[in-house]
Order: sequence, then C-alpha cells, then structure tokens
Amino acid sequence: MRTIIFIISLFITSALVFTLNRSIPSSGESIPPLGKFLNPFTGFWQNKTDDKLISETLSMTNLKEAVKIVYDDRLVPHIFAENELDLHYAQGYTTAKHRLFQIDLVTRLASGRLSEILGSELLEFDKLNRRRGIAWAAQNAVIAWRQSDQYPKLEAYVKGVNDYINSLSPKDYPLELKLLGYEPEQWTDYKTALFIKNMADVLASREEDIEATNALDVLGQDAFDFIYPEYNPKTSPVIPADKKWTFKNSKESPDQPTDKNLSSHPKRITPKMPKGIGSNNWAVSGKKTASGYPILCNDPHLNLTLPSTWFEVQLHCPEFNVYGVSLPGIPGVIIGFNNDISWGVTNVGHDVADYYRINWAEANKESYFLDGKIKPADIVIEKIKVKDQETVLDTVKYTVWGPVVFESSDQQDLALRWLGHTSSTPNELSTFNQLAKAKNYDDYYKALQHYTCPAQNMVFASREGDIAMRVQGRFPIKKKEQGRFVQDGDQTANAWSGYIPYEQIPAIKNPTRAFVSSANQHSTAPDYPYYYNGEFEQFRGRILNRILGKMDNINPDDMKALQNSSFSIKAEEALPLLLDLINTDDLD
Repeated sequence: MRTIIFIISLFITSALVFTLNRSIPSSGESIPPLGKFLNPFTGFWQNKTDDKLISETLSMTNLKEAVKIVYDDRLVPHIFAENELDLHYAQGYTTAKHRLFQIDLVTRLASGRLSEILGSELLEFDKLNRRRGIAWAAQNAVIAWRQSDQYPKLEAYVKGVNDYINSLSPKDYPLELKLLGYEPEQWTDYKTALFIKNMADVLASREEDIEATNALDVLGQDAFDFIYPEYNPKTSPVIPADKKWTFKNSKESPDQPTDKNLSSHPKRITPKMPKGIGSNNWAVSGKKTASGYPILCNDPHLNLTLPSTWFEVQLHCPEFNVYGVSLPGIPGVIIGFNNDISWGVTNVGHDVADYYRINWAEANKESYFLDGKIKPADIVIEKIKVKDQETVLDTVKYTVWGPVVFESSDQQDLALRWLGHTSSTPNELSTFNQLAKAKNYDDYYKALQHYTCPAQNMVFASREGDIAMRVQGRFPIKKKEQGRFVQDGDQTANAWSGYIPYEQIPAIKNPTRAFVSSANQHSTAPDYPYYYNGEFEQFRGRILNRILGKMDNINPDDMKALQNSSFSIKAEEALPLLLDLINTDDLD
C-alpha cells in the first residue's frame, strides 16, 4: 500500500514539476512557466523591498574611491563621490538596482526584441520597430560617441550597471524577470543609445504624411487648406511674436513651394500618439516675484508607466552638485538644478520624419531609381527570436532616405527619412553634464549646442537673475510645406537643404514681459525666416501666457496653483457657440 501511495505521489509531483516548468496556452496567449517563479529558494519569495534603506557605501574594483549613497524618506538616492567617473559608475549601479527590468524592457522594445521574452503576439510590433530603423539609429549614435573625450563617463556608467547585474544570483533577479523566466543581459553603450533613440521615437517621430496626402487627394487644395491650416492666428508662440529676427534663411526662400504628390497611399500601420498628452514649463523673472529671484517650473507629461519614466536622484562630486530627475539607462540629470542655475524641458513637436515614395527599378525591389540612375538598396536580414518558436527572418531595404517601412503590392513603397537616424554627435551626452556644472547663461548656451534630438524647449533660470528659453534641437531646412506630404524619392532635390545654424534657432533671453514659457505650441510667429511644420498644441500656451502676463509678486505657491490649473481656453471659446445653439424653451 505504501508503495502504491509513493508511486502516486511521485507521479503527481513529477507531473506538477513538468507542467509548472512549461508555458501553459491560454486563449491564444500563454501563461509563463510558474515552477521557477514559485520555487521557495529562488522564486518570488526571495524578493524583498528596500523600503528600510538608509545608506550604503560602494567599494568595488571599478571604483577609484568609495562612494556614499544616502536615501531620504522617499527612497530618493543621493550619491556622493570623490570624482566624476566614480559618480557616473555609482549612478549606473544605483539605477540598475532599482530599475533593472525597466531598462531591459525599454531597450528590447526599441530594438524589436519583445517577442523574444513575451511571445509571438509582439512579433509584428518588433518587425515594425526594426523596419523603422531605431536600432540602426542607436548603432550610428554609438559610432559617434566613441569619438568623444566624454566617452569614459558613459563607460563608467555601463560598468556600474553591469557590476550590479553581476552581483545578482537567480534568487535576486527582479520579480518580472522571474515571472517571464529569463536572465538579465549585460548593459552596453548600445543599450544606452537604444534608450535615447526610444525617447526620440516617442517625442520626435510624429508625422502625418500619409494622412495629409490622402486628404489632399480627396479634398483638393482649397478645402484642404481651409480644414487644415498650418497656423492659428490666435497662437501665442514659445518665442514672443514681437521678437525681431536679424537673419535670413541661409539656404533658400521659405516661400518656395514643395512639389505635392497627389496620389493616395495605404492606411498607415505605425501607431499614433494618444491625444491630450502635453508638457509645460516656464520661468518668471525676479521682476515678477516676491523674493526678487527667478522661479522656474517644469511639468513634463510622458506616457504613464509603472515605474515612472523618470528616476529622481542627486549627484554630488567635487566638480558639481546637481539634483533632479534622470532617465534610467542614461547618465546625468535631464531636468534639474545646481547651486547656480535650473533648467527644464518640454517637447518641441517639429516634424523631422518624412516619407519618400520609392520607385523600384525591378520586380524584386532590390534597386531603385534616383536622379535618373539605378541605385541598389542595402539589404538587411533581421533575425527575430520568438519565445518557444523558431526564429523569424524579415528583409529590410535601406535607401538613400532610410529604411523602407511600408511595402505594398505595387512598385511604390515608402522609405522613412528620420532625423533620429543620423542626428547623434560625439558630444551629444555632454549636454547634461555641462548643465550640471553650469553657473550662468553663457554656460547654458554652450552646453546646449551639442543637443540634437528629440528637440526640446529648454527653459533656464539663474541665481544671477537671467531667464531664457531655447527651442533646442537640430532642425532640417525645408521648402514651404515640405514634409507635410509623401514626397517622390527618385530625386535628391527633394532632400532637406541642410540644418538651421545653432545661432539662428528660435531663442529668447530676458524678454520685456519678464517671463518665458512653453506648452508644446508653435515655436515662433509665421515671420520666422525658416519654414517648419509639426504637431502643435493650440490652447494651453495661450492660457499660460495670459495668466503669467497678469501675475506679479509671485511666490512658489502661486506657481504650484498654476501648474494644477485646469482652466481651458478651448471651453471658454467653444461654450458660448454651443450654448447659442441650444433651445432653452424646454429647459427648467
């Protein structure tokens, strides 16, 4: 009898072990293997929260000197190091300690590797991201960064991330990795580049080329211009409309129209950003404050994620002392302040992603026409690993414009020319390191010259009393309406004409109105010498400038109240029109 019970127990145990260590199909998807997750020795039982953290000291082989990390009552790390390299190492180590799954997941998303850990449901999403060239953009960034004398700081950050990863045993892996059943990979400079390019994709890849081309084809020019005007005359731009420009377009007349392709195109497959997302920032001069010092405010609205996109931190070493928020996977503080200045960012919204129609030279679509000649496309075979399935191959064709994203049954496909593909410079990562050390407006001006993409409205205030705003990024020089519609890709004459010089980018310092502000609206009034198009908010900038213009004797509580204000000019202007149409005779 005991033998029978033993055999039955052994059978049941073996069956459970077998079942719990394999994915379980469920409604077209699958439940991850739960055996390792439930293991009392290495499973979720071993994961503990760090809500009792007070301080720790790092003393590793890759550190020159010990680093002290102090946690406040909100578990924000305050990192104190004796030199910059140790500081960046410790930031990488600390970021990995608290955000390891997040930085791994974001880089997989950007490089088209989600189906490797999440299954075939993400395969088409991975294909699309690879076709859009995000990983290619990251590779180009790394090539540029390795030419800079600032590169050792990134190397130190990478070592910090990896030393934390290497300190883990399977029982220490984050809960999410245990649930999905995979091990963390080593961090690299390429993965930092992927994180940056993912942010550029979120913030600076928006365009409506296909929709606008189809609408123009259906509506005709007059109706299209009436329904979709490029500029609202009520706009209160980021740079005040009374700003006088002392330069001309350095390449060509902004009034020279671009050729319009009136043929329609298939419905897009790329996802669109949800409506209603927007950021704001502003700085008021000491002339308008109770203290006589400037006040700077910033409220960046990114997608709601858990954990947050931002990682709050203080970085302290003999060279600088800066506090603010970082982006996990990237060294430095992106929004913050030091002893002398503060800065913040909102998204600019210029269209720096254009689609070009490719005219193939033969049926196999391996070469195309360009300036009357036949040019071979660069063929890249993407190998996409899929969880519990065979590797999937996808052929991506690269043209002079960029990768072919949309392929159809006819001979005319669409290639993407995106600024993020080739925007990185050797000193791109030095911008926020220089801001951390900045003491005045001149330092801020010099720091931003290396920043290219995604373009941001960089607000500034200093202890000396200066306030400023720069619409900072690398911006293509375009003909009028270029980039609004799909363009013919068989002529290099349809390319951008270069980039707007740094000193001619829209900017303002110490305006007479005694404040600067942005809320994703147009950068300038229409008299700015260079043409640009994009996605701009029509209402929040107007109410922000209206309120700031009336305020005086401002204190921080006033600014907090303004940040929380939900007043809508859209409602203010629309409600009277709507109410006039209501028949009130039957209303009590």
